[in-house]
Amino acid sequence: MPSAEIRREYIEDRQAPAGRVKFQTASLVCGIAAIGLVFTGIFQIPFAALSLLFASLGRKPGETISSASRVGSILALIGGVGGLLLLAYSFYLLRTDPRILQQTEEMYRAIYGESSDFTAFMQFMQGAGVTN
Repeated sequence: MPSAEIRREYIEDRQAPAGRVKFQTASLVCGIAAIGLVFTGIFQIPFAALSLLFASLGRKPGETISSASRVGSILALIGGVGGLLLLAYSFYLLRTDPRILQQTEEMYRAIYGESSDFTAFMQFMQGAGVTN
């Protein structure tokens, strides 16, 4: 039977430091938040960046990444890229479809009771040759 000293060394070698486990858990939580906030437009981007940062801080140099950090990183990438694609598509629709701009103007007027600067901005962009 191994001595108590050998068992203690074995257990210490197998356990991750508490700080690294917290970073790995934070990476997973931020990755889940990035996926959950993907349809908000821009709120998922900070969570995705934090998840990737925490995953890198939770990894011990020379070792493989933990499963929690790996899952957090994957979720962060999916949430971040999906959110950016959705944001780009929204801007594309706003730029190319005049009905979307009109609906946005009507919603703004219904909520705030005054005209927005969306129409003036789009007219300026058209004059500058940026939009159709």
